[in-house]
Amino acid sequence: MPYKGTAPAVTDLLAGTVDLFFNELASSIELHKSGRARILAVTTKQRVASLPDIPTLAEAGVAGCESDTWHALTAPPKTPADIVAKLNAAANAAMHDPVLLERYKALSISPGGGTPAEMSAFLKEETRRWGDVIRTAGIQPQ
Repeated sequence: MPYKGTAPAVTDLLAGTVDLFFNELASSIELHKSGRARILAVTTKQRVASLPDIPTLAEAGVAGCESDTWHALTAPPKTPADIVAKLNAAANAAMHDPVLLERYKALSISPGGGTPAEMSAFLKEETRRWGDVIRTAGIQPQ
């Protein structure tokens, strides 16, 4: 069943209304650590360092089902290249800030970074990949 956000899905999971759901790790890890819910597998290519005993979906027998949560810093399409370069440099620098890195580690988030060209290529691949999934599954907006 589709949910309008993580909170109602977690509420139903904890109430036993649903048996499982897919969620980003940062929102689930404390539930797992407290014993209120159990992470059965991660959807990343490799195991997560903070949860070394939790298998990947592939290791659990579900090959080809990889997904990772990601975020991107974006700007309007006609933003001048020098402004994009400054924003990109600042974002990449932030990915090395010790305070931010410690917070990310606590949430089991792997910081990224890179160039605008790399992000553009990544977005094109994600759009193709998930477009294929949507078309194959016949998913329609509600």
